Amino acid sequence: MIGRQTVFLSKLHQSYPEYQIFAPPFMKSNTVKMLIILHSGDESVQQAIELTEVSDRIILLTPEKSVVTTEDLEQQLKDSKVKILYESRLLEIRGEFEVEKVLIRNLDEDEDYELFVDQVVIIE
Repeated sequence: MIGRQTVFLSKLHQSYPEYQIFAPPFMKSNTVKMLIILHSGDESVQQAIELTEVSDRIILLTPEKSVVTTEDLEQQLKDSKVKILYESRLLEIRGEFEVEKVLIRNLDEDEDYELFVDQVVIIE
């Protein structure tokens, strides 16, 4: 699934060293067009909100029907530019030596679709 080169972008890695950021080696943080972050709890919600400073197109991907978090983070998320894809799961990261797109399964409709992205963030 994730057999791509791991690149820690300087600005993102300095702020979020615990992330694995998969991206083309030539990409600079100010050229990020679309970034997808996998929901794994409050930390991923917080980081998705903060990453809107790097890109206006942040997608939080969650297999759940709702994002359960603190009231404060829930309000910040609501007020942010983060788009949430509910009932969705990352199946595959695709591209030749760089992230080009991801394969996502819509769990509600049991359908797969591709989404063009520049980066994928996974908090372990």
